[in-house]
Amino acid sequence: MEDLIAEQEKLFTELENFNSYAKVPPDSKSEKTIDYADDNRICLTLVYFLPEELRDIITKKIIQLLKETDKEQYYYLPESLHITINNVKIISNPPYFNSEEILRLKSLNDYFNNVNLEFKLQGLFMMSNGIAIKAFPNLTTNNFILDLRDKLEEIGVPDNKSYFNKDVIIGNITLCRFHSEPNEEIKQLIKGMKNFNLGNLRIKNVSLISTNLVCHPDKTKIYHNFK
Repeated sequence: MEDLIAEQEKLFTELENFNSYAKVPPDSKSEKTIDYADDNRICLTLVYFLPEELRDIITKKIIQLLKETDKEQYYYLPESLHITINNVKIISNPPYFNSEEILRLKSLNDYFNNVNLEFKLQGLFMMSNGIAIKAFPNLTTNNFILDLRDKLEEIGVPDNKSYFNKDVIIGNITLCRFHSEPNEEIKQLIKGMKNFNLGNLRIKNVSLISTNLVCHPDKTKIYHNFK
C-alpha cells in the first residue's frame, strides 16, 4: 500500500509540474475566457456527489478562503462538488456519446454490487486550469477502477480519455477553474495547504451523469445511480 501511495504522489507531482499555468499554450489560455457555468461542451462520466456535511466543510473552510485570495476565478457551487470515479467520454460539443451507450452503461449494476470504494482526501494541488483536493484511492478502489475500464471496453463504451499513467489511479475534487493566471497569493496559499487532511471518503453510490466542465446543476443530467 505504501508503494501505491508513493506512486500516486509521484503522479500528482508530475501532473502539477506539467500543468503549471506558464506551460499552457497561448491558445489554451484563451479558453479560460469562456463562461464556465453556461459552457455547452458536455462529457459522460461516473461520479460520486459529496455528502452535504463534507461539501459544507469544503465550501466554508477552503473555497471561501481561495475566493477571498483570488476573486478572478470560477469557484464550484456546493452542489457541483464531486469526485470522479471514472471518465466515460471526454468533454465535447457535440458530445461523444449517444442514448444506446447510456443504456449499455446501465447494465453495469451487478458490477457495482458489494464493492467498497474509498479515497483519502489530503492536500491541494494546482492544475493548468484549476485547483483541486487530492484524492488517493486505496488498493481495492485502484484495482476496481482499472477493472472498470476493461469492463467499459467489454460493453462497447470505452473510456476515451488519455492518462499519464494507466496503471495508477488518482482522484480529485475540483474546487476552482481559472479565468486568468492565478495570483501569487493563492499560489502560496496552495503550497501551505499541501498536507491538510480531510480524512477518508467512503463512496456510497456512483452516478452516471452528463455535465459540463464545472458540473453546473443547469448542465447536469443524472441517468442512473449505482448503489
